[in-house]
Amino acid sequence: MVKVAKKLFTLSVVTMTILWSVGVAALLPAVATAVDCPALEAGDLFKVPANTAVYLLNSDMERMYFPNGEVYHTWFADYSGVQEIAGTCVDAYPAPKTAPYGVNYRPGSRLVKVEISPSVYVIEPGNTKAKVGSEAVATALYGASWASLVRDVADVYWPNYAVDGTELATAGLHDGMLVKTSDTSKVYSIDGGMAYEVDGELGVAKGDVHTVTAALLAGVEMSTETVTAASLVEEPAQLEGMPATPGTDEPVATGDLKVALSASTPDANEIPMNLKGYTYVTLLATAGDEDVDVTGLTIKRKGLGDKNDFDKVYVEIDGVIHGSKRSLNSDGEAEVYFSTESTKITVPAGESVKIDIVADMHATDDNSGHSNYLQVTAVETTADLTASFPISGNKVTLSDVTAPTLTFAYTGDDADLTIGEEDVVVGEFTLDNTADEDLELSTVMFKQAGTADETEVTGYSLYYDDEVIAGPVDAATNDYVTFNLDENMLLEKDESDYEFVVKANVEGGNGDTVGLQLKEVTDIDAVGKENGFSVNVTGATFTGVTHTIGGGSLVLDEHKDNPAGKTYAPGTDDVVVLAAELEAADETVVVTSFDVVMTQGSGTVDDDELEALTVKLDGKTVCGPIDVVEADADVVMTDGSHLATITCDEEFEVKGTQKLTVEVNFTADADNTYTASIDNGSFEIEDLNGDALYSSGTTYDVSGGATGKAATLSAGTFSLSKDTKYTNKTITAGAEKYKIGSYVVKAPVSQAIKVKKYTVALNVAGNNLSLTDLTDLSVSEDTDVVSEPDGSDVFNVSQLLSAEQTKTVSVYATINSNVTGTISTTLAVQWRGETNEVTTDTTAVVGQTITVQDGALTPTLSSSNPDGDVVLSGTAAKKVFVVQFDADYDTYTLTDLNVVLSNPEAVTALTVGGVTVSDFVDGEAQFNGLNIAVTDKKQVEFTADFNTVSVDEGVDSGTTTTFKLSGYEASATQGEDLVKVDDDIAESVISEVYYMYASRPVLAFAKGAEAASNGLLSVGDNEMVKMTVTADGGTVNLLGITIEVDGAATTSVVSLLKSNGDVLATTTVDDLDSGAWTFDPTGTADLEVGTSKVYSLSINLATVADGAQVAFKVTGLDWDDDVASSALSDEFVEVLPSAKFLATENT
Repeated sequence: MVKVAKKLFTLSVVTMTILWSVGVAALLPAVATAVDCPALEAGDLFKVPANTAVYLLNSDMERMYFPNGEVYHTWFADYSGVQEIAGTCVDAYPAPKTAPYGVNYRPGSRLVKVEISPSVYVIEPGNTKAKVGSEAVATALYGASWASLVRDVADVYWPNYAVDGTELATAGLHDGMLVKTSDTSKVYSIDGGMAYEVDGELGVAKGDVHTVTAALLAGVEMSTETVTAASLVEEPAQLEGMPATPGTDEPVATGDLKVALSASTPDANEIPMNLKGYTYVTLLATAGDEDVDVTGLTIKRKGLGDKNDFDKVYVEIDGVIHGSKRSLNSDGEAEVYFSTESTKITVPAGESVKIDIVADMHATDDNSGHSNYLQVTAVETTADLTASFPISGNKVTLSDVTAPTLTFAYTGDDADLTIGEEDVVVGEFTLDNTADEDLELSTVMFKQAGTADETEVTGYSLYYDDEVIAGPVDAATNDYVTFNLDENMLLEKDESDYEFVVKANVEGGNGDTVGLQLKEVTDIDAVGKENGFSVNVTGATFTGVTHTIGGGSLVLDEHKDNPAGKTYAPGTDDVVVLAAELEAADETVVVTSFDVVMTQGSGTVDDDELEALTVKLDGKTVCGPIDVVEADADVVMTDGSHLATITCDEEFEVKGTQKLTVEVNFTADADNTYTASIDNGSFEIEDLNGDALYSSGTTYDVSGGATGKAATLSAGTFSLSKDTKYTNKTITAGAEKYKIGSYVVKAPVSQAIKVKKYTVALNVAGNNLSLTDLTDLSVSEDTDVVSEPDGSDVFNVSQLLSAEQTKTVSVYATINSNVTGTISTTLAVQWRGETNEVTTDTTAVVGQTITVQDGALTPTLSSSNPDGDVVLSGTAAKKVFVVQFDADYDTYTLTDLNVVLSNPEAVTALTVGGVTVSDFVDGEAQFNGLNIAVTDKKQVEFTADFNTVSVDEGVDSGTTTTFKLSGYEASATQGEDLVKVDDDIAESVISEVYYMYASRPVLAFAKGAEAASNGLLSVGDNEMVKMTVTADGGTVNLLGITIEVDGAATTSVVSLLKSNGDVLATTTVDDLDSGAWTFDPTGTADLEVGTSKVYSLSINLATVADGAQVAFKVTGLDWDDDVASSALSDEFVEVLPSAKFLATENT
């Protein structure tokens, strides 16, 4: 696996520029002699002296000619890469045995035709030509000047276009073209029917870019990847992708083996004299139609060196050693055998295998400058062998320098691994650069020496500094794990402890081991940055620690959905009797067998009750259905319960945490209680590879358990009861479709049911009404009518109720209008179980008591009826009367109302319910067409517009009036309509008295006097009350003010004073305990409308007893107006509140 970065010594090479248009010989040096033939590689260009022809070596190391310089320049810009070799060297590079023999124009660069035919062809990759169907196609692809690109090809060269492609009947971009559109500078390469943007300068291909339409470019898929310009000219031979051509190689017969020198044999080179793992020769072994085994070969040293230049020689395939490392004997030979199954070399039928002959060099004091090459002189095989021995490699010269060294060391511990772990550490190591130069690391290869195979531990990744630098990769079938670094890693000179970690995924292998070994020093590829030599790896040990893989386990527990104890109807199928949680720890666990135990409360588990048992994992059946009785014999438990043990032996996988359910079908005869359980001791488990998962010995690694709740088999109880939410009612005769009974039905807990029939009857006890007093009898469930009225008391229905579902069933009827009394219904139900299909009739249940009587509508004077009042002339819309109507047993709509006015002249209009009456018939206001709904209690308000008060018209001051309800009509919602007259109405439904005046005084505290309403008494004058009187509505002639006095004081003088202090009236009293006095302010109290006068009340005290108090209150006013014929006394005047004054101590 050692790589040498560059050739240090190259045999003489003459490089020249070849021009077909001029004589090239004149440009060559006079002498161009090579001491030895140079080692050329596939892709090299060469010529021989005195000849202008240039050749290309293809991948089979065959020489291919360039027909002319134009073909050459579609691939190369100049001739700087052409090597000149001696003619005697040409035989090492034979001409191809089959076409193509020469190099063709680069695809897409030209159009070609044979000289004797007009047909034109495009050139596609793989030496393919495709006919152009028409000039229109040629123009679309190669432009109007397409004809200038056509080249005649001589018959002798025509076979080089060895593959016939599909004719281009219509315009479409073909593989090999370089195209662009007119609106962009981007160039695309067409390959495999896709367009790849070209990255970089085009070089020789620059002139071969063709401008096409955007539609043509859109006809191919646009790749997200790009291609480099260099890749367009990297394979002039165009052999890749060509179909196999018989005769390319001599066929290998069935059972035969052909061995030859591989083109990948290294060139002549100079290497360090102590280099390890250098490849001298590569063989190419090809089998016929059968697999062939190579069992041994012989290696021989040749050259001017010595056998002591070599430490060991050996054989590698893809970097892995086959057989043992061998020392050269005295004849310079070593025989390597591949005798074991792990070391033998098998060449698959019809395929080739490269076999590397590798050597570890042995440095001595005097082997610098020695040159050697190795030969394979014999191959041992089970097949007929075709080979030309010896098969020799190129000369290798030993230099006087030594290979750089790299020190390897294992680190880390032997921690156990667990199946299911991902990206877990399986190896750790360090590298120390002990060389005199920087090193560049490219490959690390380990042997997985543990017992786990490549399917059990996968996805190896190499980490450095917590970053993945190679992988993930799987181990090969030979157990080698090869890390080719994503980017070569620089190991700086004299730097140590580069720490690396190998991680992998553990997918199986319970009990197996993982142990990475660096089998050979050549299993690490690194080269020196200065000289390009591969490193020699050193270290104390190349064997790492061994990790043991632990298997998965299974944990049982009750699932959160484990059903609660429940009653089921006999005959119920798919009853979940247990829900368990299975957790596969660390890896996927395969369950191969386990038991389910069905425990019965009493009796014997038999097929009269249990039919089948099914186990499901996340809803998917993994076991069953199993006949419960035949699965295992009954076992009598010591506590008298009975059980059946059912063994499930159908394999299934458990990944992570999953839900396992046990389902049972019960027969129609089942009438017992069952409990299901699973126990860890019955489980047998293994991993995905079929290895048993034991915790120790032969005990399976299963823990926990799960038990379901009791499943009770019973037909269940159907419930029919009176609806307690619906109470006894009192209704009116004639009520339509009224709910006369309400019941609650509830399905059994065990099964759904179907209600088939409702039977309604009247309860005999306590009823004085019969079914003949009812019409429109019907039944409803919840809000849905399930049976329309049909005159019958039996209702056939088909109503489905799920298990435990509750519904309200109501009975409705219309009550005849001419009956009163009581009625109560009974309800009986016929139902059938949906599971057991048994039909049952219930006992009738008595419902609510419904009392039927005539409805009533009663008017009374409302508590919100307004007090009587003084009404000024022309007052409008004044609320004067409020009547409360109470509806009993029915709801009503007031349509007519009558109200008697004691003085209809006092009122010009009366309004109620939006209807106004101004024409009073015999003093009565009659309201028709009303629509006032009364559902329970209704306040009906009347408002009045009052007449004017004057001498010439209207009414006199002091006129009074009242309002009294005298009749009404109301329509009933259910019962009979009502018509009531005055005699039917209580006398108390009458308003207060209303007084009419042209004007009135309004009394109030004087502004700012409120605070003085309470104070302290003292000897002498005490101002008690200060007030204003204002004229409202018209002129007021104030005739008197009545003041009520209450208190305890000595003899005093009470005076009424004007605002200026003048005394209007005075009275002397001996005792102020109680009393009322009227002061006459006649001649001083005429007030125009809207004006006010201020008065104050004063008391003069001779003495004041300590603690004495006096309270004054204005209780009345006497006045007249411009209309009144006599003085008026206003009992409705707004009098001032009580004012109290407390005495101080005697002064």
